[in-house]
Amino acid sequence: MAKVLVAMSGGIDSSVSAWLLKEQGHLVSGLTMRLKRREGAGGSESSEAAGEAKSVAERLDIPHRTLDLSEKFEDAVVRPFLDAYARGRTPNPCMECNRVLKFGVLLSAAREMGFDFLATGHYARLESNGTGTVLKKAKDRNKDQSYFLGMVALKDLSGCLFPLGAYTKEEVYGISRRAGLAAGGKKESQDLCFIAGRDYRSFLAGRIAMEPGPIVHRDGRILGRHKGIANYTVGQRSRLGRGGGEPLYVTFIDVNKNRIVVAERASLRSGGLIACGLNLLAAEWPSRASVKIRYRKADIPCRIHSEGEKLRVEFEEEQEGVTPGQAAVFYAGETVVGGGIIEGPL
Repeated sequence: MAKVLVAMSGGIDSSVSAWLLKEQGHLVSGLTMRLKRREGAGGSESSEAAGEAKSVAERLDIPHRTLDLSEKFEDAVVRPFLDAYARGRTPNPCMECNRVLKFGVLLSAAREMGFDFLATGHYARLESNGTGTVLKKAKDRNKDQSYFLGMVALKDLSGCLFPLGAYTKEEVYGISRRAGLAAGGKKESQDLCFIAGRDYRSFLAGRIAMEPGPIVHRDGRILGRHKGIANYTVGQRSRLGRGGGEPLYVTFIDVNKNRIVVAERASLRSGGLIACGLNLLAAEWPSRASVKIRYRKADIPCRIHSEGEKLRVEFEEEQEGVTPGQAAVFYAGETVVGGGIIEGPL
């Protein structure tokens, strides 16, 4: 029996996680992080989540508390998000939130409060291989969230529990209904929590400088004007009208010259990538693995060449969507080897 602090949002996944752990005999408490107030609204999105989580905790008869991390969230997640777009990169703020806040600040707080483990509703599995903790894909491959955990340090993962890793989403729904938790489950959101339904460009507007500049074809032709490089991401289809010609896509964001470079779709294909900011979860980087370059993209077989603090990654087949700022997470079968931030394509 262990003392477990469960990060609770009021949704089905975290609620069922708490119920499962209590059923297993652990001493369970719930905690909701206050992260960001909804701008222009009378209430608070975080307050709403805390209220829903508290209601679930009362039904489970477990203690519940809140922790205000709004300032840390602004410093560690929102500001780097803005800075990345200003530098022509496409960030993944959810991964940074996991790394710095959930499995950084919150995990440290859980330990300081005397808990043995921090649990979340992530769909991933943690196992012991005899020498340490191993992060693996979830049973439900459609819901697997191991990608979002690829940048969390191994020492932090060893203090965590992911109760849903062995279940499918449908099984979790069934448990929720049987446990009487369905009423506390809210609809899943696909939005970034601090943008709350808005297009990210409207969030960026007014927060970072938007200096107009040229849109150029990779052959040097000037095709139009952009309203700020932060409005673009590599792989995005250009909004230029071409009179029925072949569509153009953003292939490069030239921050130094404040220009957007576009070309035909074939130019998006790349034979590999360079990754930096590495997080190794295995004993060493293998020479062969598979890599996921976006959450919803399939794993890509690849070769890995370790070059100091960077990885040179060669795909077995060319791929589209190698986007600077996104995460590359590496797998050996269903085991996560580690992760890094895409610096650029080969």
